[in-house]
Amino acid sequence: MIHGIVSAFRRFAGIAGAKPVVFFPVVVYLIALSGFVGDSYSRFDFPLDDAWIHRVYSRSIAFGHGFEYNEGKEEAGSTSPLCAIVTAPAHWLEAAGVDTVVVAVKLIGVLLGLAVLLATNRVVRRVSGSELAGCVGASLFALEPRFLFSSVSGMENILLLALWACGCAALLGGRFLLSVILFSLTPVTRPEAIVILPLCLPGLIQVSRTRGRSLATVGGWLIPVVPVLLWAAFCKSTTGHFLPNTYYLKARPFQFGVDEVTLVWRSLFLNGLTPPWAYIPGVAACAVACFMGARKVWPFLLLVAAPLVYLCGVVGTRDIFLEGYYWTRWLDPACIMLMIPFCVGCAVILSGGLRRRAEGSEGRRLVGPGRRVRLFVGMVGVACLAAAVPSYRNSWADRRHHLSSDSRAIHILNVQTGEWIREHTPGASVVAVNDAGAIRYFGRRRTIRPHGVEQRGDRLSQDRRAADGRGRRLARHFSGLVPGVCHHGRHTDRLRAARGDTRSDEGVHRLQQPRTDCRRDLRAEGSRTKYIECSIGCATDMWCWTLNGGSVGVRGAAFPTEEV
Repeated sequence: MIHGIVSAFRRFAGIAGAKPVVFFPVVVYLIALSGFVGDSYSRFDFPLDDAWIHRVYSRSIAFGHGFEYNEGKEEAGSTSPLCAIVTAPAHWLEAAGVDTVVVAVKLIGVLLGLAVLLATNRVVRRVSGSELAGCVGASLFALEPRFLFSSVSGMENILLLALWACGCAALLGGRFLLSVILFSLTPVTRPEAIVILPLCLPGLIQVSRTRGRSLATVGGWLIPVVPVLLWAAFCKSTTGHFLPNTYYLKARPFQFGVDEVTLVWRSLFLNGLTPPWAYIPGVAACAVACFMGARKVWPFLLLVAAPLVYLCGVVGTRDIFLEGYYWTRWLDPACIMLMIPFCVGCAVILSGGLRRRAEGSEGRRLVGPGRRVRLFVGMVGVACLAAAVPSYRNSWADRRHHLSSDSRAIHILNVQTGEWIREHTPGASVVAVNDAGAIRYFGRRRTIRPHGVEQRGDRLSQDRRAADGRGRRLARHFSGLVPGVCHHGRHTDRLRAARGDTRSDEGVHRLQQPRTDCRRDLRAEGSRTKYIECSIGCATDMWCWTLNGGSVGVRGAAFPTEEV
């Protein structure tokens, strides 16, 4: 039975009949992950509150309530419905504790990472014509810090990467219908992935050529639009828009200039696998492998042009800063995909140069450069990779540190706040908060997000001004600010003005830079409680009150926390 399962998996992954060396990248990946996940926060928490928003929807789906953020009402507040669906089974283990759910979600991410890795192996083998090159390229890709981070982040990036990479592998391997199905699911994983939906066209054209004018051909052309139309119809029925409200709140009209070009270039190498000076020769070697080895242009366009289009589309429609994972998560899928052509080039160089099949008097055979040329090229490649090690070590250390520190910040500011709300507020309480993932998941109270992401489009149309006005209305329910709580200055002033409060700032630590690094520790004067200033502004804009008009003094992380 076990042998049958393994054989089925090998056939599905496209590695049936391959040598055992094909699994070497898997070993590298698992060893790298074991070193990347260094402490309990990395193992049992998420580095972004949005991951807990996915948990709220996944828990609802797991127990048959659909996309309900608050009980009894379905909402389109998630920009990744497929991620919520895929990870929903993890919540069937909720009886064993939240830590078990978190570990299960991370294991799902690891499995998706394995799919990405096997797809990378297949892509490199197809382009280079060498099984050894496939092993080398996939092993190198397995060490990508952003890829490792995405695997255990609890976010949708790893799912998008799996669909994208496996779609590329299926297309290069001639499994055209499968590639169409995989690419068609990307827009319901991230809305921005609509720009790579044209990748379905090569597969659809090949399906049409082989099957002619048949019902299967017509069904194939419908596949790319069905998931998008279904999700757009659901969003329209619940929010009045064709996309989730969160997307409209964060998006802007498209603009692309010198600043955006600079941002694209910087993001490509931020905490990445390689510095720019090593990346360019690697991609050049990939181009040679595509143009001379496979004798086709479109594999290079598939591996390079499509991620660049995605990257430019995201940068052109969002205000992006590179100070934290909150922003870089939108860019990571394309940046990681752009490491695949680099790994292809490195694999071609390190495995002894390009080897391709050619016709001759002796039939089909592998041809390539001479032995001395291969040795020289390989030595140059090894020297370049060795010179890039210090840059890679810094990228690894930074991403590994932020996985721990960001997860710790979310645990202290958001998870503990949600637990405090569950234990100290009436069951009929209503919470209004910007970062509404962990607080809703653990607090188990009806939660409203002040920017109106759960509201219909007519209420959302007033955008930021409506949200600010709503915040002032909510502020009238306050019984007072809790001393010793971290507030950002402008939010404190706005809330006090709404109540006509003229009290002094005693006991309130005003944060002048609400989006600095999570590692910065802050201590409020006159208080023994330590707080962490988080890059996503976790400790701002939270209110809690009861439905009968009484107020509860809940504000930010207003409770003692563990020592930093």
